[in-house]
Amino acid sequence: MIKHKNLLWLILYFLLICQYLQAQDSIPNINWERLQDLTVIDIQYKCDGDFSLDKVRSATLIKIGTPCSRSLITKSIENIYSVGEFSEINVNAQIKDDGVIITFNLIKQTKVRNIQFIGNRRLARDDILEVLKLRIGQEYNESLAKSDINAIKELYRFHGYFGTEVTYSTKMNEKAKEIDITFTIIEGGQPLITEIIFLGTNEAVAESRTLLRAMKENKLGWTYKGQKVLDMDVKNIEDIYRQREYLTARVKRAVALFDPKAIEEYRGRGKHFLVQSVTPEEAKYGTVSILIEIEQGQRVYVKLQGNKNISDKEIRNSIALFRMKSVNESIVRRSREDIEKLYKSKGYYLVDVRYSILKDIVWDFNIDNDLNGWQSDDPNQVLEVSKSLLKITNSSEIKANVDVDTKIYQKAQIRMKVSSETSEAKETKATGRLYWITNESKKWSQKRSQTFKVDIDNQFHDYEIPTYKNKNWSNIITQFRLVPVDIPNATVTIEWIKLTTEFIPVVFNITENKQMRIIKPIALVAPPGKKLQIETDQIKKQMLTRKKSIFSFWLLKKYFPDGILNEDVFEEDKRAIIAFYKDNGFTDPKISETRKTIPEKGEIDITITIDEGERTFVKELIVEGNLNDVIKADELFSKLEIISKYNPQNISNEGSILRYKIDPPKPFREYDIVADRSYLSLRYADKGYLAEIEPNLDDIKNGIVRYKIIPGKQIKLDGNVDIIGNERTKRYIISREISKTLLEDKIFSFTEIEKTAQNIRNTGLFQSVKTDTRPIDENNDLYRLVINVQERDFRTVNVRAGYNSVEGFQGGIEANDINLFGTARRIMGRAQIGTQGTRAEIEYAEPKLFPRLLGSGAIGVINIYPISEYKDYNERRKGGTAGVSWQFYQNNTFKLDYRYDVLDYTLNNKENTTRIGRIEGLYQRDARDNLLNPKKGTFEGISIEYANPFIGGIERFTKLSLNSMFYSRPFSNVVLAVGLRTGYAWNLGGERTLAPELFRMRDYQTPRGYNWEITDIGNVLLNTSVEMRFNIYKWLGSAVFFDSGNIYDGISDFNINNMRSSIGVGLRIITPIGPMRLDYGYPIKGDGKRKRFPDIAFGNPF
Repeated sequence: MIKHKNLLWLILYFLLICQYLQAQDSIPNINWERLQDLTVIDIQYKCDGDFSLDKVRSATLIKIGTPCSRSLITKSIENIYSVGEFSEINVNAQIKDDGVIITFNLIKQTKVRNIQFIGNRRLARDDILEVLKLRIGQEYNESLAKSDINAIKELYRFHGYFGTEVTYSTKMNEKAKEIDITFTIIEGGQPLITEIIFLGTNEAVAESRTLLRAMKENKLGWTYKGQKVLDMDVKNIEDIYRQREYLTARVKRAVALFDPKAIEEYRGRGKHFLVQSVTPEEAKYGTVSILIEIEQGQRVYVKLQGNKNISDKEIRNSIALFRMKSVNESIVRRSREDIEKLYKSKGYYLVDVRYSILKDIVWDFNIDNDLNGWQSDDPNQVLEVSKSLLKITNSSEIKANVDVDTKIYQKAQIRMKVSSETSEAKETKATGRLYWITNESKKWSQKRSQTFKVDIDNQFHDYEIPTYKNKNWSNIITQFRLVPVDIPNATVTIEWIKLTTEFIPVVFNITENKQMRIIKPIALVAPPGKKLQIETDQIKKQMLTRKKSIFSFWLLKKYFPDGILNEDVFEEDKRAIIAFYKDNGFTDPKISETRKTIPEKGEIDITITIDEGERTFVKELIVEGNLNDVIKADELFSKLEIISKYNPQNISNEGSILRYKIDPPKPFREYDIVADRSYLSLRYADKGYLAEIEPNLDDIKNGIVRYKIIPGKQIKLDGNVDIIGNERTKRYIISREISKTLLEDKIFSFTEIEKTAQNIRNTGLFQSVKTDTRPIDENNDLYRLVINVQERDFRTVNVRAGYNSVEGFQGGIEANDINLFGTARRIMGRAQIGTQGTRAEIEYAEPKLFPRLLGSGAIGVINIYPISEYKDYNERRKGGTAGVSWQFYQNNTFKLDYRYDVLDYTLNNKENTTRIGRIEGLYQRDARDNLLNPKKGTFEGISIEYANPFIGGIERFTKLSLNSMFYSRPFSNVVLAVGLRTGYAWNLGGERTLAPELFRMRDYQTPRGYNWEITDIGNVLLNTSVEMRFNIYKWLGSAVFFDSGNIYDGISDFNINNMRSSIGVGLRIITPIGPMRLDYGYPIKGDGKRKRFPDIAFGNPF
């Protein structure tokens, strides 16, 4: 620690010396002896740009009228440098008759105004900015710009682009001393993976080919996608080792080698896999070799004993040993705690978990006459223990009862010496053998034994018995029989016998005990001699922990309390109770709990003791320093959270102090203070004041709260806006989205600035929109708004294909330009073909149509479709639409279109041709929380179509349609959806039926379970549905539904008893573009052809 302090002082001293030397360099060779007796009569400042004169003057220590001092000038230069606006400062002294004039020559820093990127199609602008050393608003440095080129290249290499080229150019604004930097990026492409190299693998543990198959994102012959994608495969490889219980295994290095010299270094090392062949076209962006270097580590064998109610897999997935890449005593203890936590979360509160980290089993003979469990059944064999040795005379065999897990202990070792009087040679070879019996095989057998070579030389040797090579080394060993040597009358001296393991064995012994549940309601009590002021039912509503419900079984467990005490949830419950009390005026509530377990009944009783403390009410609010032109008194008090019920008669004004009598008094809540501070700060900020709001609670015991407002000085905008990054988009497209408050009133308003940014985002033209302000005067009272945008890809081509059971297979292509000529106009071309028909269309959209009349939410649309066929209805159209769509308020849309069609169709084997000119009006209100998969909210829509020859065509009819949908969540995982669709048409039937314009049941996806024909058309439609949607898993859901509906020729034919109705079930797979559904409906009422197969479609039916 002392060394670190000394180092910090040394760095600080070095920086001060550098700044002093810089200041000394700023002073030219001046004859100070001549100047030191002269008086400073004037101080002048010369600069090559605008600067803050007041700041520089305040930083200047030498003053007019004081003697000329070199030290003061030096310190003045240091202070002026610290202002942060200048890159160089020089001083001149001009001697006059009455004194000396000091002139500071200031050279302004060139600051970075904007950083732009050209050609970065693969990486986002913000991602590139993060790696740059240059920053907007900081001083420009050419060396930093050059180093940023390398940083950009390195970032692209990280994402797999090894051939990226980067250059930069600058555009200088000499007057403002600002510079714009543009980095031009030629990204190139990603190389091909032609080789994968594995280093450090042990084929006996994990074969290299197994690791190769585990690489799901980087395969031979595939394109290399970058380091982040490679790291995903690193995780897969490490998972394989962890599955094999090598918990500390890690990929030491995973890298793509692009340089041939780097690749050559690994020739002949490790395991290499090569691609079979590569064409020049495939390798046009180069090739890479993927190097995977593995550090295998030591195997960790985890044994679980006693877990009857929780599986090994679930326990292993929950403990720290399998999450971390190291093994030590603290991690094993933490794993034990994880097991206890898992058991307690399932109601086993009395669980006892113990662990042991096993080591080698050693039989030594350090105690005289102690055989350490070994014995002999041979009366002629003599066993003697002395001097830490076991001596066996006339050796034959010895036995020992043991309890050995063969999964943990893989081999045995013996240190002994053997001598024999029958041996003629000095060194003779012989054989020893170790037998064993197990808990499943209790007879001695030659199959369950392992031999080892023995030297008969009366010298100690270490012998290894490789029991793991014997396939019968399994289960639990209960007894050993050791034959040290297979010659008679030998004398054997044993120093020790060991069973060894080559890995780290960790054993958890679990005593589960009985599962416990909360059977009785949780008791809520006050301390002795006190009474709770709040009803217990209100307190219990704050808690998720409940007693077991009688309905908590089977599938209903998900929806009803199971009585299991989850410690994390229970802690949250206690915090919720504290928060509830504080929200009701109790400033210092305290909670304690007692638990009583009844193991024989499997019950746990919980009592929560609540010491409520004193309750505080707010009776009066005093506001000091409010500016009436920012927020008037009546508006101020009506918006504050601390006031329970606003009454303007309770306001009194005492000069700059406002008082409000709160009647009735409101319980004191800290949340109200926080909310009021936020509200007042925002209101003042919207008027350009960075106000400080200081609550004073010193008199809270008497029910008085004070808010002191310190407005500060008002900040304004100069009315100009710097727009950066709009390379294609016209400036006026962005300017028209800027709030009038900012441009005309020139008020610095945070709300309006954010509203402006959101308006620009809503155009859909930009990938990112960022707003900032910069001071443009020396006092920082006047600011300029800066809008920095990044344009998105304006031109897109989309190809799509799909299937549903109503319309069959569909495919299409769509081309868009959403920013035509940089004017935000949109043009789109679409072609679609399918089993039901073909359609081609061109659409043009004009945004901000009639902005003075309709505001900013109106869009003009022209749509032309030269071909639109519907095969099932033998229908062919061509025509177009022109109209306006107007969005107003928040969820309301109104559309008004003129549409003209030339229609050919066949009815009753007769071909017909007609022309239709119509006006269509549509109003809809959409308050759903999600358009693709709503869970709550409503949707209402009404449309009317009117056709008449005087507006074109030859047909005359009127159609009215109503659509209403309702969504709610009666339970957390259940959505209730109700839909109603109805319609009525005039003048479409009769002798000459205009069939394509009638209501078609096939256009609606309900009632399900019926096979709707093309003849199911009519003038009157009624269609209703009720559906309960259940969430089963994150991406999986189900539904049960009731549908009813039919179509009629006219009002007189309508009969609710003729409605076709069905019930059914469905499956939902949640996707980013809406649910994919499989619905099976069963008709229960009404005639009609039943559908054999379920409905398959994307999107909810309503």
